[in-house]
Parts: sequence; C-alpha cells; structure tokens
Amino acid sequence: MAIDSSGLGIRRRSRWYSIRIHSSPSKKRDFRKLHLASECRGKDKPIYSWTLTSGARHDSPSFRTLLKRVHGEIGDVCADKADACRENAKLVSRMGGKPFLMPRSNASSNAKGSHAWKEMMLFRERRPAEFERRYHKRSNAESTNASLKGKYGEFLRSRRWHMQEREAGLRVIAHNIRRLVRYRVRQEVELLD
Repeated sequence: MAIDSSGLGIRRRSRWYSIRIHSSPSKKRDFRKLHLASECRGKDKPIYSWTLTSGARHDSPSFRTLLKRVHGEIGDVCADKADACRENAKLVSRMGGKPFLMPRSNASSNAKGSHAWKEMMLFRERRPAEFERRYHKRSNAESTNASLKGKYGEFLRSRRWHMQEREAGLRVIAHNIRRLVRYRVRQEVELLD
C-alpha cells in the first residue's frame, strides 16, 4: 500500500499567498489536498481510503487517518518524507505492516519509543538497495493520483467545503468502479482465450 497526497484547485483565490508576497490581491488559486491510500501491486490499483484537507494542512496526521480506515492485511506501507515520523511507523507496525517511509535528511535512527522506526532505519542503513526497491513502489501512488486527475480533472467545481468533500469522494468511487470493470473485463477475456 502507498499513501500520497495531491492538490486539487478550487475557485477561491488564496489570501495567504498575497499576504506572503506582500502584493495586491493575487491571481493564485487556493487548493485542497486529496490524500489517498492505494494499492501498489498490479495494473488495477484501487483506492482503499481517502480524505480531503485544506492545502495548508500537514500530511502526517492524514496518514494516520487513512491507515486506520483500511481493514485487513496491509503489508508494506510506503510514503514520502512528508509522512515520515516515528508515530506513523509505530502505527504501521501495530497494524501488522512494515513501514517504508523515506526519512528526512536530518532524521536519526534513535527509537525514542518507536521500535518500528529503529528497525526501518537499520534496514535502510544495512540494505539500502532493498529499501529503495521496496520504497519505490510508492511511485504507483503517483500514477494513481495522475490517473484520477487526468480522468476527472484537476479542479473541484463545488464551492462549499462539504460539497467539495462529496465531489472528491465521488471521484474516488468512480475511479474504483472503473478499476473493477477493467479487472472484470480482463478476467473474461482471459477465460475466453
């Protein structure tokens, strides 16, 4: 499983950007972050859980929310530096998975209460090629994000927050249905051959 986020534009203009740049009202659009937990194996990658947050929110708390919504066996869990922290590694381990979170450049391998973090850091230190190979499956989450945005667009058309959540959820459901139909068609073609 891989966890990643991607930005979806909205109609409203960003006040934060214009305050930061010290300019008149900006033309930069505000955005929402769509966080996804998706499958890494195979051609048809379903999305197991999702959440929509403000563009300014950090990714790490959403990681925990997404992982808690997934039921069943999780296996390897890959995520980028935005999600790399001891608490996330501990949660993955507690749920029966193995964390492959790319640590930041200044991260230490001290456990500080998280044995899973120390194990992951030692594995990365002792077997860097194996760690990179297993971590690289996270790129499949990027392709899931690109597929979702390519098919349904990069902007949310709704104006209100709860409607934006519904719109993002419907996009995820439609994506999963498309994957299910493609899987079913592929199975029938294999049976006919």
